[in-house]
Amino acid sequence: MTTVTIGHLYQVGDLVALDSRAGYFLKSDAAFTVVAQLPALGSDFQYRIKSIGEPYERMVLEHQLTRASPRDAAVRGFFKDRDVQTI
Repeated sequence: MTTVTIGHLYQVGDLVALDSRAGYFLKSDAAFTVVAQLPALGSDFQYRIKSIGEPYERMVLEHQLTRASPRDAAVRGFFKDRDVQTI
């Protein structure tokens, strides 16, 4: 019998967007980068994410995220040097 371990869906440095159904009100379709993977809260992994347009980081659950298009992120000037870390 083989056991499959399922880990975080997103890796540090991945581009993500907040799912509009997650209850967040955003002024625009912001792209975020995953800056840290956090332990699970129940059965849902947590992440710290950061947008270039915000001075703070957000902590979100995995089900609140979707993959962001690299093209969309580039249009928003998202690709800039920044520090990322894993915990």
